[in-house]
Amino acid sequence: MKNQRKVYLINPDFQLKITGYFILLAVINIAVFYGCVYYFFDIFQSKGIEIGLPKNHVFFMFIEDQMTQMNSVFIIMAILTAVILLIAGVLISHRIAGPMYRLNQDLRMMAEKKELRSLRFRKKDFFQEIPDAFNMVVDSLNKRNE
Repeated sequence: MKNQRKVYLINPDFQLKITGYFILLAVINIAVFYGCVYYFFDIFQSKGIEIGLPKNHVFFMFIEDQMTQMNSVFIIMAILTAVILLIAGVLISHRIAGPMYRLNQDLRMMAEKKELRSLRFRKKDFFQEIPDAFNMVVDSLNKRNE
C-alpha cells in the first residue's frame, strides 16, 4: 500500500519565506494596534494628571489594571495569531509549491523520455490554468503529428 502521509514542506525555502512574510505582517499589525491602545491609555493617564488626581488615586490603579489585562490579551492573541499564520502559511504555500514541484518533475521526465504527456494538478492546487494550457499544446502537437 502506498504511503499516504502528506509532505507539507515541498519547497522549504520558498514556503518558510512566505510563512515568514505572513508572520512579519502579523507582528507589524499587532504592534500598530498595541501602539494605538498604549496611546489611548496614555491619554487617559494624562487627563488624570491634568485634572489634578493624586498618583495613588483609584483612577490610575484602574488604568494600570486595564493595561495589564490588555497586555495579557495582546500576548495571547499574538501567539495565537503567529500559530494560525504559521499553519496557514505552510498550507497556502503548499498549494503553490506542490504544483510547481509537480510541473518541474513532469517536465524533467518528459525531457528524459523525449515524449510529451498531459499534466494534472491536484484539485485544490493553485495555477490550474497551467496544466490546461500545457495540455492544449500537447493535444495540438499530437494532432499535428497524426
